[in-house]
Amino acid sequence: MALQGKCADNCITHYITKERKGQMEDKNLLVEYTRGTITCDFSEIEEELRLQMTAYADLEVTEDNIPERKKDVATLRKIKTAVEDKRKEIKKEYSKPLAEFEAKVKQVTGIIDEQIVRINSGLDEFDKKRIQEKREHIKELYEKEAGEYAEFLPLEIIRSSRWDNKTCTDNEIISEIQTAKLKVRADIEAIKALGSDIEEKLIITYKENGNSLAAIQQNNAYLEGKKAGEKVAPTACQPAEPVKVWDAMNEPVWTIRITGLDAIDKAKGLLAFNGIEYQEV
Repeated sequence: MALQGKCADNCITHYITKERKGQMEDKNLLVEYTRGTITCDFSEIEEELRLQMTAYADLEVTEDNIPERKKDVATLRKIKTAVEDKRKEIKKEYSKPLAEFEAKVKQVTGIIDEQIVRINSGLDEFDKKRIQEKREHIKELYEKEAGEYAEFLPLEIIRSSRWDNKTCTDNEIISEIQTAKLKVRADIEAIKALGSDIEEKLIITYKENGNSLAAIQQNNAYLEGKKAGEKVAPTACQPAEPVKVWDAMNEPVWTIRITGLDAIDKAKGLLAFNGIEYQEV
């Protein structure tokens, strides 16, 4: 839409160009107005007021004349109110033609707005339909790419609002899904590498929290609890009958025979935890 304007002293013409079915049509909006003039005897009033105000210029406020000074302030305010009331009255009358003009302009622009609203509504509906179709397509891509890891990768979690854009391609969406899938795969492999007795619970924790740290912390807590239980009742190893011997310092030394790698590791942990020195033979 092109907008041009020409202005003379008392006339302004706006040319509004419309495009309809490929044809350009010029419609003229002719606006004529007369610049308003407001006259007032300001010079006389100002001179008179300055003269009157001299009577107040040297007034002082003392404890004895407070009532009189308050009356003076009230008088001055009445004078000011009278001037302001006149200003408001003139402004109201002076603005009437403008208010009427603006009301008619709004009526004219309202005709245009009807079509703007109608067309925009159609554009919005079209865009909503496009987004819905795009989301259905994204769901198909997700189901195909997520595969067995879908339960760890809810679409609503990994979805990006950018995917709805027309400029976002399938390759970009697939790449982001695959990146998320690779991370899940690595996290699950790391959890399985722990060889934990509660592996299934750890995987459930990972699924609920979306990060491997929570699963690792859970496993650490489990191991600490298990170790504490073994300290109270160490039943994992069944040592042979201890043999009491004496070392060169005449200190008692106990020899304990333990078989089985798992039992040996647990015994080492128990001795180290209690600060007992030992020597493998």
